[in-house]
Amino acid sequence: MDHTDLFHDAASIEYPILDCDAHVNEPPDTWTARVPAKLRDRAPQVVHRDEGDFWSFNEGESIRPVGLTATAGRSYLDFSPVGGRYATMRPGSFDTKARLADMDVDGIHLQVLYPSVTLFGAKVYGSETVVEVLHRLIEIVGGSGLVRSGSAAAELLGDLEYEARMAPISTFGGGTNEIQRELIAQFGLGLPRTR
Repeated sequence: MDHTDLFHDAASIEYPILDCDAHVNEPPDTWTARVPAKLRDRAPQVVHRDEGDFWSFNEGESIRPVGLTATAGRSYLDFSPVGGRYATMRPGSFDTKARLADMDVDGIHLQVLYPSVTLFGAKVYGSETVVEVLHRLIEIVGGSGLVRSGSAAAELLGDLEYEARMAPISTFGGGTNEIQRELIAQFGLGLPRTR
């Protein structure tokens, strides 16, 4: 076998490289710079602590450490679920221009980017809110909210019944909400691991 044709660096590839699973850290002012002043305290925001930076949700009701989302450019020996800081993380992790420069260095033509904090917030708060709203809607419309789709009495109400039945499944995707809360308690709040 002639080994001279084997891939040895990005420059040896003659076609565009597409990264279809890249992650970003939202800039620290993503929400605080954009929400109305009356909601600013409740908006997700970065809190600086001795043990690292944390995202705080809803006035500290829930927090999430900056850690494993901030490992770009670091040795795997330095990976930690807590201790990450915006001041020391690679700027391409949260700054658009720096990200594009990193992609050029790495020979990446295109990336599909996934959020970090936004994904977490949507997962925990969004999925439970959907379940709660659908249950409240069923309470409002009464027994007819439980009519299944396809029934003569069902028009929109059949959709409501289906969505209410399926909504709890959304709390499982990406890890159950209970596991997410356990990680927050252990790594974010420093509480002991439950058994």
